[in-house]
Amino acid sequence: MIDEERREWTSRVEGLNRDWIAAAQAADRDPDSPETQELARRWVDWLRDIPGTPVTAGGDLDTYVRGLAEMYVADERFAANYGGVEGATFVRDALLAQIDRAIGPRDGW
Repeated sequence: MIDEERREWTSRVEGLNRDWIAAAQAADRDPDSPETQELARRWVDWLRDIPGTPVTAGGDLDTYVRGLAEMYVADERFAANYGGVEGATFVRDALLAQIDRAIGPRDGW
């Protein structure tokens, strides 16, 4: 990425992370709500735009999103982006619901 693209990418992810934290902290938080699912859709769109990821190389979106969603909870470094494990759990649940809608549920997840 050139410098301007990198700044735009960074700004986009920072905004998405702020939106995730706000959604996770909302009193009426629901990972399956229309608002949260719109945020999850935006997040998946962002993932599709990251150069060099399995998705941009024609890989499996389902496996990629599910794996990341689980990693957000399992790894404290990633969970910190969402306000900790509780916030990361909310993000994971929303992303899994989003991918289930788009691709279909998977046994064992």
